Amino acid sequence: MTLQLLPAAAAAVSPVSAGTPDLLPLLSRDYATGREAILDGLRAALPDPCAGGLTIYARQPDARVRESSVRALSDLGCGHFETYAPFQGDASPWVAEALLDAIERHLIGDAVPFLLERLSDPRTVLGGSDTYTLGERAHRVLRTVSCQSFHLDPEGSALSRSDAVAQWRAWYRSHQREPRRAWEAAGIALALDYLGRGYPAHRLEGLRLLALIGPPARAALVTALRRPAGSLGVGIDCYSDEPLRVIDRRSCILAVMNVSERPVALASGEPRVVVEEVTGARRPPPGRNEETEARRSAAAGGGAADRELLSLLTDLAPGEILRWDLTIGPVEAAGHYRVRVILPSLLEGEPDLSAETAIQFGQ
Repeated sequence: MTLQLLPAAAAAVSPVSAGTPDLLPLLSRDYATGREAILDGLRAALPDPCAGGLTIYARQPDARVRESSVRALSDLGCGHFETYAPFQGDASPWVAEALLDAIERHLIGDAVPFLLERLSDPRTVLGGSDTYTLGERAHRVLRTVSCQSFHLDPEGSALSRSDAVAQWRAWYRSHQREPRRAWEAAGIALALDYLGRGYPAHRLEGLRLLALIGPPARAALVTALRRPAGSLGVGIDCYSDEPLRVIDRRSCILAVMNVSERPVALASGEPRVVVEEVTGARRPPPGRNEETEARRSAAAGGGAADRELLSLLTDLAPGEILRWDLTIGPVEAAGHYRVRVILPSLLEGEPDLSAETAIQFGQ
C-alpha cells in the first residue's frame, strides 16, 4: 500500500541508551517484506512489547521506523489505546494509516475520540485498486469500533457532517463505560431500525453497519439479504443495428430491476460473461470461477469478511434498476453465439442471477 504524499528523507538516529537493546536496525526494514524477522526480533528483545518498549521510537525522524513500530505493536497483540499514545499525534500519513489498522483490528473503544478527529483528514491512500482518504478510512473504523452510524456523508454539507459528529460525541459520552456487547446490541438494533425505513440511503447504511459489526450481527445481515423469490428481474440488452464482424466488440447492458413492491437488498460480485457458439447441443451451465467462490466462502465466514462486502451491498427500491456496462467479442469464428451473463450472489444459499441473449458474428 502506498500513499500519494512522500516524506522527506531523514537519517535514522538510534535513541537507545546503554543497556537497552537497539531495535532500530529491525524497525528500519520494510515491514511488509520483513514482518516475521521484525516480530521475532522484538519478541526476543522485549518480553512485554506492549509495556512501552517501543515508545522511544516515536521520536525517530524516519517515518518507516515509526510506522513499523505501530504495525509491530498491533501484530504482537497490543489492544490498549494508551500503548499507542506516543504515535497518536504523528504527522505521517503512513503512521496514521497503521494506527487506524490497529484500532480496527483490536476494536479499541477508547479510540473513538481520536477517530472523530480523523474524519476530515483529506490525505489519499492508494491500496491496489482501492483508493480512499484517511478520513474515509477513519469513518469505516469508527463504525466498526463503535457499532454506531449517524448518517455521516463525506460529500454532504458541513452542517450535516457536524451534526453526525455531534451525535457520535454525545453517544460516546453516554456509553463509553459500557461493555462492547452492549455497543453491539445497540448497533444491531439501530441498523434494523434503519432497514425498516423507506429511505434507501438509511437502509443501505443499516446493511453496511451490520456488515461492520461482524459476527454478532451476522444472523441479522443474512436475514436482511435473503430476497423473496421472483423479486428481481434480470435482462441483457445488446444494442446495435450494424452487422458484426468476428473482430468487432458489441456493447451490452445487464440490468437488474426490483419488480416487487418492497425494497430488496443484494450482495453480488461483478458480472461474469460466458460466450458460447451455438452448435445444436446446449452446454451445461458454467461453473463458478475461483474469485466468486473465494468471495462466497469469505462471506460465509462472517467477521472481518463481512466488512469486505461494503462496496458490494446494494438496496433496491421498488422499480429501481441496477445497470452494468459489458463488452462482448471479439470471437474466433463467424457464427451464432449464445451470451450468458452471471451476477454471482455472495450470500451462501442464495441463487446467482443470470440472463441470456443471442448474437450473430460474421455472415
